[in-house]
Parts: sequence; C-alpha cells; structure tokens
Amino acid sequence: MVGEAVNTLLVVLLVGSLTLLGFIHISNPWKINQKGNYYFGIFLLFWASFWVDEMVDITANHLLSQDLSTIIRSIQILITPLLYFTIIFYSNPFYKYKFKDLIHLVLPLLYTVALSIQLQNNGSTSWLNYFIIGIISFQALFYTTLSYIKIRNHKKKIQKFTSNNQGRDLVWLEYIIIQIFITSIVVVVVNLFFDSDKPGILVNGINVAAIYLISYFSLRQKEIFPIKEGREKELEYLNKDENESEPTKRKLIPDKELAFAKNQLEVIMQKEKPHLDSDLNLVKLADMLEITPHQLSYTINNGFNQNFFQFVNQHRVEKAKELLKDQSHDYTILAIAFESGFNSKTSFNTTFKKLTGQTPTEFKKTAI
Repeated sequence: MVGEAVNTLLVVLLVGSLTLLGFIHISNPWKINQKGNYYFGIFLLFWASFWVDEMVDITANHLLSQDLSTIIRSIQILITPLLYFTIIFYSNPFYKYKFKDLIHLVLPLLYTVALSIQLQNNGSTSWLNYFIIGIISFQALFYTTLSYIKIRNHKKKIQKFTSNNQGRDLVWLEYIIIQIFITSIVVVVVNLFFDSDKPGILVNGINVAAIYLISYFSLRQKEIFPIKEGREKELEYLNKDENESEPTKRKLIPDKELAFAKNQLEVIMQKEKPHLDSDLNLVKLADMLEITPHQLSYTINNGFNQNFFQFVNQHRVEKAKELLKDQSHDYTILAIAFESGFNSKTSFNTTFKKLTGQTPTEFKKTAI
C-alpha cells in the first residue's frame, strides 16, 4: 500500500510538472528563443504521455480504451524526433522546414501501423511485438545520437557569435538526451522480460529528480542569438557547412580591405575595450566597426587565425593579467573576472588556464 501511494505521488508529480513546464515554454513569457521554446514545450507535453495511462488508472480506476491507448503510444514515438527539432531551433532559430524533413515521419508511421495491427490481434503476433520494440530502440538510439551531435556542433558554432558561451551552449539538453535514452532502454527491457509497461517507483523517482533538474536549467536559458528583427540573414553563415576546405572558401573581402578591417579592429579593441562587456557578441562588435557580422567573422578568422570567442577572450585574459599583477589593489578572483569581461568565475578560470596554462590564482602567485 505504501509503495502504491508513493508511486501515485510520483506519477502525479511527473504528469503535473511536465504539463506545467510545457505550457510555460509554449507561452514563453520571456519572449526569447521563440521557436526553440515552443518546440520544447510541445516535447514536454508529449513526454508527459508516458505517465498518462498510469494517471488514468489511478484516478479513474479503469484501463484506457484501445483507441486512446493507440493515440497515446503514437504520440510517444514522436518524442525523440521532437527533441531533435527542439535542438535544431534552439541552435538555429532561422531554420525552415524542407521537403526532406518528411523522412522523420517514416518511423512513427510504421510504428503506428504496427501498433494498430497488434492491438487488433490482441497482441497475439509475437514477431510484430519484436518489430515494435525494434522501432522504439532504433529510433531512441538514432535521435539521441543525432541530438547529441547537434549540440556538440552548436557548442563550436556559438563561439563564432558570442564571447561568453556559458548559458548558451545547451549543455542542459544533454541531460534530457541521457534521460530519454535510459527511459527507452528501461521500456524495452520491461516489455521484453517483465510483460509490463509501468516503470515502477525507482524509475519514476529518478525521472522526477531529472525533470526538476531539467526545469531549473531550461527556465534559466538565456537568449542564444539576441538579434534585432530584420537582421537574421546576417548570421545565416553560422550554420553553413564547416567541412569546406580552406582553399575553396570564398574570399569575402579583398586582402587590402582585410588589412584595413584588421587594423580598425585592433584600434577599437585598444581604445574602446568592448571586450569588457560580458554580453559582447558578433553583431555588437560589427556595428562598432560598421561592417556586417559575416565580414567581421572573416576578418577575425583570416586576420588573427581565431574565432570570435577566442579573439575576445584573449583580450579579456590580458586584462585579467594586468589586474592580477596589480599589487595596489586587493582584487578577489571573482572581481577580476567581472572587471575583465567574464560573466562567471568558472568561465574565467577555464578560459584563463586554457590560454596561459595556469589558473588565475597560480598566475597571481608567480607574478608577485
């Protein structure tokens, strides 16, 4: 009885939390990451369907009708593709659907057809059951892998745009990928060996903890691409193929203009010190130089052999070195981080050590 009561509480928390969080993201009161938050909200509502059948059993004390069960299970198969498109729209808010995207409906359609046939035969066709489990397993592995790769690529691409990628690197979405993958494995194992689709107290407890963790990070997600309306095309190059070899890349500006832009950039960095702005991004700096973000990115890439993130943070580290050597003020490491343009002590320590081989504390000791 105690176990059932605990499981009931966990199921209520799961469905309630996912539903509430889903509607919050769909309504998007922050008015940021519009498409990403919308798709994430839909994903959360679909994810809640995993526990709807348990919820109905608990509250109404009867099993779902066959038709409603088919609809719910058909919704569940869309969860991993939805997660993938959520990541696409977070990492590229300018993405537009193409005809080839219809391929993502193939597996869900196969699953729905197979599930309908299985339910009509009252689950008597064993090979069909294995076929359904195979689709679930393959799709979970395929889309979690695809989503993970997408986030990894985003982490690299975001460095072309922002000088502080903490809070914009979508690391928290990796927690969901792991969670979905583990849940899918549990569902497969339970269906194969235990003839039950209810995950139990332990798994539900883990899911509740994971969902609250995800809620914390998702509600704190910053605007990834703070771009003024009408200027979206200026940043389309961020999502172009990076595998193009260097000699074949189009020369964006002539060498003479590149040298001029490089000199202008050095002057601005020395005089106006835009790197001390912790929210500095490619668009802001390009506006200061009165060139397009693409031209600025090209100038930094080809003139300094760095990306935007590396270029700006190198200047921040140099400023931090000055403050660490300054014995006339007793700055704390956190104060130095903020004064140098970093937005957290963690990113400061990580970047400083990467560029100097020492932590700020170690550097300060050797500099005295």
